[in-house]
Amino acid sequence: MSESILIQVIQSAGVVLSAILPFVFIAIIRKRKETQKKLYEAQQDILFLLEAEKRYGEVISFHEGATMKNTIRNRVRVETNLSWSGKNTASNIDIQHSKSDNTPNVTSLV
Repeated sequence: MSESILIQVIQSAGVVLSAILPFVFIAIIRKRKETQKKLYEAQQDILFLLEAEKRYGEVISFHEGATMKNTIRNRVRVETNLSWSGKNTASNIDIQHSKSDNTPNVTSLV
């Protein structure tokens, strides 16, 4: 292959890459934002369920004298084989979002 043809092939490849790369980066950024949105929504659901558990415990405490939260969690563990990691508490979710400038402080929205 002659030198001039090789130079034209390299230049053409450069033009094609310079046209394609912005679209690739936009797709990556869009996917990341979608993932962050899903994470935020999941954390909002966790906060809602933690608050519901707290209020349900208050009602049970009024009738039974104790919240029975740990008893109920143990039954769920035994009967469903699900477990609570303890990592997604309201304060931990707040800390995660305060480290990230891209998403709002979750507990301030609740």
